[in-house]
Amino acid sequence: MEILDEPAERPMPDPQVARSKEEFASCLLALKAWSGRSFREIATISRKTRYRISTGTTENLTSGRVVPQERSLIGFLYGCGLSDPAQQEPWIARFANLYPPQPRPGLRSASHKAPAVGFDIDMYLAELDRIFDESGIKELFVSPKGYLEKQDVDVDVDGYIDEWLQAPSSGPLAVLGDYGTGKSWLCLRLAKRLADQYRRTLNSPLPLLIGFKRFEPRMDIEQLVRTHLFDSYGVEVHNPAELRRALGTGRLLLILDGLDEMVKALGERTALVAYSRLVLSSGIPRALITCRTHYFYSGSEQRELLMPTPVMPGFDLLHLRMFGPHEMTEFIRRRFDSAEAEAVLRFIASTYNLTELCTRPVLLSLVCQSHDQLPDFVAAASSADLYDAYTNAWLHRELSSGRLMVAPDLVMVFFEDLAERLVTQKTMVIDVEQLKVHLSMLLDRASLPRSRWKEVERQLITSTFVSRIRGDAWQFAHRSFQEYFYARKFFRWESEFDGEGIFPVIYTPVWHFIAQMALREWTEQKARKWITPRTGHEDDPTLTETTLRAAAAYWLLTNRCRGFPSAGIMLDSVELTDIDLSNLDLSNSDFHGSDLSRSKLTYSILRGCNLFGTRFAGCDIGHADFRGAEFSPFSREELKHCNGYRTAIFD
Repeated sequence: MEILDEPAERPMPDPQVARSKEEFASCLLALKAWSGRSFREIATISRKTRYRISTGTTENLTSGRVVPQERSLIGFLYGCGLSDPAQQEPWIARFANLYPPQPRPGLRSASHKAPAVGFDIDMYLAELDRIFDESGIKELFVSPKGYLEKQDVDVDVDGYIDEWLQAPSSGPLAVLGDYGTGKSWLCLRLAKRLADQYRRTLNSPLPLLIGFKRFEPRMDIEQLVRTHLFDSYGVEVHNPAELRRALGTGRLLLILDGLDEMVKALGERTALVAYSRLVLSSGIPRALITCRTHYFYSGSEQRELLMPTPVMPGFDLLHLRMFGPHEMTEFIRRRFDSAEAEAVLRFIASTYNLTELCTRPVLLSLVCQSHDQLPDFVAAASSADLYDAYTNAWLHRELSSGRLMVAPDLVMVFFEDLAERLVTQKTMVIDVEQLKVHLSMLLDRASLPRSRWKEVERQLITSTFVSRIRGDAWQFAHRSFQEYFYARKFFRWESEFDGEGIFPVIYTPVWHFIAQMALREWTEQKARKWITPRTGHEDDPTLTETTLRAAAAYWLLTNRCRGFPSAGIMLDSVELTDIDLSNLDLSNSDFHGSDLSRSKLTYSILRGCNLFGTRFAGCDIGHADFRGAEFSPFSREELKHCNGYRTAIFD
């Protein structure tokens, strides 16, 4: 079966006949008629891609009254059914001819008297502009709230970063947050703002936005910058000595996004150690980094080591909060007209647990993209359920349209295997040659000729949970998608191999998905099978057996089962609210970052437990034994307000 992107058989309008901007707008209107879709339908389909446009933008494109952006045009083409780049190319080429790029107002050429940095500044800035424009950040970004380390008072994130920038003697700044809290968009927006400032005032530092997707343990900072400049911006470093001098003198301001990827590759105990090896040892005066909070403190060598380490002197720490009601509302209103925005807000408010899930911007984005096509959302009790609903909706849509060439279960297996490869290879990117290998395996399973790999590749890239980058390489659209599919593969491995061998689960976000999935994948019989005596981490460096036991304990505790060995369990970063944990021996267990609010802990033994960051609001802790346990100040303070605090036993 061939892939048919075109919604109709009649001839598609030819953009090359347009000799003016007005005629080009008329061609777009004819394309809309050819597609048979309304302006609203075109806008809705565009939101499944990264080229999201509003209904008003679709109308403006066909009116000729405004100067369109290229990203808006591409969104319109997707909405009309032109998902193949070959179909889009004539339209984009004609657009570029009729709408040549105009100089940005108030900006000069960066190369005019610019200090030497070892690469083409104008080329880098032009590509940064393109990435920013295509992201939609200008129209869609909602500033998160933040707070400073050891303080619980909100600060204006933009304002605090500006203060840090204006204080040259300040140390490096770490922006910390959980997955999906908008760290990467924050970095791109900051880099764009500072780039425009650099063009206006060339004595300002040049922002250099660098990620870690291509990081390898052998790299130093110069090699990382050179690799990222070429892979992400198409810019070659022609003078390494000038680059080193620019980095050392502060002419380049490094914005390092995703330091946790480096932590994974190096196997360091903390991101602070990783940062010291990469940046401080190179003599770079300061930088801004982003990192997931857990990795900054503890790294990813073992989840059992989630204990704070002394903060590096002079390191400023800015934490990003999850969205509150105001940010969620603004996020939605920026994406829809008023009527549809109200409909989305009502949908979220009326769906069980969805308001809580949508405090994370990446999950709120999933809901905005597919809220009208996800009936499974009504049962979404966790982030894993939300990702299930999103992926299933895409599969259902492609299957019902006749465009899906292979069975849905094989598609999911493909993405699970792809995620496993990326995690085990400690990378975020798969190059085109390795991608061909995985696609060929998929075609073999589907009994299709390998020559059709390109068709399948074009089909799968429309899923929006993967994206194509330079050189036709692939990456997951967000790290959380990679972690979600890797967690799915964990249960496939457990079922197919009966838990024999190893399946590393050393990253907290993956464990978080596994804990949620265990509640629906396993039965009590399965959970009791894996609730075996504790294995020390020295005998289980990949945390395979530790995770099997933790998932089993989570299932049994959540379902209020009794009569199983409960000491020494690693239950970090999970929700255990309103659970009866009374009269249990939980000694030497790890509840780091978990929420035990309103749970019953009377007469429980919690000696030697890791309770750093654990929530205890509303718990009953009468006669519970906490001797030898380790607390964060916040956790210890919450315990003081629990029922039975005076009878609980502490050191």
